[in-house]
Amino acid sequence: MTWPHLPSEVLETILTYLDLASIKALRLVQRELSVRCLGPHFVHHVRASTDLTRDNLASLDALGRNPVLRQHVQELTILGVYYAADEANVRLGRRPSPNDWREWEWTAPNLESDVDWLEKQRATQEELSSEDVTDLLAKALQRFKSTSLERINLDVSVVLGPSMRTDTRHGVWLQTWTTASKVYQMTLAAIARSGIDITHLDIYRQTPNCAVFLSNYTQIGGLDLMGIGTTLQHLQLSLCTDIDDGTWEWEYGRETSTKVIDRTFGHMVELPRGNKPQAIPGLIKLLQATPNLRHLDLHLYHFPMDCDEYHFIVTALADQVTLPHLQSLALSGFPVTEASLLRFLSTHANLESLTFQEIHIVQGTWTPIFTHISNMTSLTAVHLSNLWWNVGEAPPSDDAGPIAAPRKLVNLHTTWDEGDPITPSKRFPPDGGDHFFASPGIYIVHRRSFGAEDLRRGLDFRPTPKAGMGSARRNAWKNHRRQTYGPPEFNLLVPPRRG
Repeated sequence: MTWPHLPSEVLETILTYLDLASIKALRLVQRELSVRCLGPHFVHHVRASTDLTRDNLASLDALGRNPVLRQHVQELTILGVYYAADEANVRLGRRPSPNDWREWEWTAPNLESDVDWLEKQRATQEELSSEDVTDLLAKALQRFKSTSLERINLDVSVVLGPSMRTDTRHGVWLQTWTTASKVYQMTLAAIARSGIDITHLDIYRQTPNCAVFLSNYTQIGGLDLMGIGTTLQHLQLSLCTDIDDGTWEWEYGRETSTKVIDRTFGHMVELPRGNKPQAIPGLIKLLQATPNLRHLDLHLYHFPMDCDEYHFIVTALADQVTLPHLQSLALSGFPVTEASLLRFLSTHANLESLTFQEIHIVQGTWTPIFTHISNMTSLTAVHLSNLWWNVGEAPPSDDAGPIAAPRKLVNLHTTWDEGDPITPSKRFPPDGGDHFFASPGIYIVHRRSFGAEDLRRGLDFRPTPKAGMGSARRNAWKNHRRQTYGPPEFNLLVPPRRG
């Protein structure tokens, strides 16, 4: 029996023993085999992604032209790329390092040739205009209309050489964030032009140390937001406050006049800076255009240490946004006022899941909010972590910049706990675990989850003991908070040459 005449079940079993490259080679043997090999095993390997180069966009377009394969694409990842040519030149000693207080291993046997390759790739990226990218991406997306494509994810990668990549944990956040913001704007414009219907949009929420600057939301012009948002059910979005000049100068030792310019995709953009937070009508309009949203996850990454003024974001959400079908809400890293948070929860009384992480109440207290949450009858899951409230006024600024108001951490140890809600251990995960010790035998619970039965008993917590004792667990918790919410470390990817 010849290959083309094998029963489908037998052929599919044989294909499970082949890797993707072998299946592709087999498809080239005969026209009929080319079609028959497109079974469940082959489709399992189909992953749609593009890094917005011409070649990659052409590949995505070709995938969309295939009438069989395009029907199996459920998820698309759009990747922003930073080519680390400057860092490679520092590693070679060709350029001075602006600082040397973080080192990272960069193993590259052919670094000099890699630098040439990186510079060529970066030049190509700078020459390709954002309008061309948007147009090419929109045309490729149009081919997936009326298919199973339902999710678009935005991610960022740092390229160290032709076959070397790393993620954003290892630095160069200045460049990756400006690039990420441009990729976000081009993606949103391409979705609007293409007319595709997606239900999930993840904007850098799963990318460590990456976000879209808030200034990118001051205006979103020329976009059909209703076209983008009508079918959207899941929205995950990572934001970053703009840089305030005081933090820029005092935290990182750079003069206020220093500029950081991004030249990718055909136009120059200066890293957003300013002393005051910006309004975000674009973000509000986007959320107003999502009447069917079920799940909302917003994360705020801080550049300044003191970002209390940014409580206006949640206030705007409470006053201007109503999501009648919202089932789960996750807020991470936001300063809020008691009144605005209560207004938003009252408007969305049918929430089933609620997550608050690194939330600072700058006006009011947590007690009324905890009482309100306990009385929300639809809630079945509540996840709390690093909840703070201001316990005094901020002192006047000094020569080193603004000073944050004194804060206190909520101890998530309920009054109705008959025993300890945790099991103290000498071993703990890299993020410090769910608690740290305030003094011998006394601990503070800073992360905890509650189910429906717990909520019926009420979120009534014990006082927070004075944290006068340092520990490895507490230091790990503090380091994890800084990595997750900022401000970011100002560093290079690579160590400077020494000696």
